[in-house]
Amino acid sequence: TACEGIDGVVVIRHGDQGGASGTIFFQFMVGMLFWADQHNYKPWVYMNNVSVPIYDDAVHSKGSSGSFVMLDGMEIGYARDARDPVGYTFPGRPRKRSGVHNLTTKEFSFPGTGVWEHYFEPVSDFRPGDASCRDKPLVWFDYEHLAPGLHSQAPWAPHGWRYWMPDYIRQHKVLMFDWFRPQRQNASEMVRKYIRFTPAMQQR
Repeated sequence: TACEGIDGVVVIRHGDQGGASGTIFFQFMVGMLFWADQHNYKPWVYMNNVSVPIYDDAVHSKGSSGSFVMLDGMEIGYARDARDPVGYTFPGRPRKRSGVHNLTTKEFSFPGTGVWEHYFEPVSDFRPGDASCRDKPLVWFDYEHLAPGLHSQAPWAPHGWRYWMPDYIRQHKVLMFDWFRPQRQNASEMVRKYIRFTPAMQQR
């Protein structure tokens, strides 16, 4: 029943290449969870080896997600802020991929352990093979959605620093505390809703 009432599933596969645990597990993760909430997509975290610092090949490369069937043919589009005169982009609405007229069923499988559940509880009740999800599309973030998209250019995503971003986000005349405050408030809601350490991690 995990997919009843939702428009699809977004699999969260990685952050940027060089991000360490704080950037990948929190900054990028919160931004991607924001996107899922905005578009009525259920998040599923199953990470690969793109984000090098958080991936241990000896541990995380074993096994796979197992095979499961969902709809193929959708992708995450791009959006721009109305205040932006330049053309900076960030993750936008889901859309059909170019040339796709009808979604088709496809068998998916992702390698490795998925990384996330070594340390955190699942972010949702989605499990590969859930019968309620067979007629829902599966999408994921491309690298450009994340860097520079979520990292610097999405106005609704949290930003851990105040550079490499458009002026309408940087807001250089706003005090640093006031700049961070709404981001912290919004991010804390996502953390409370989705991100919980496993009992083993809590005992460390």
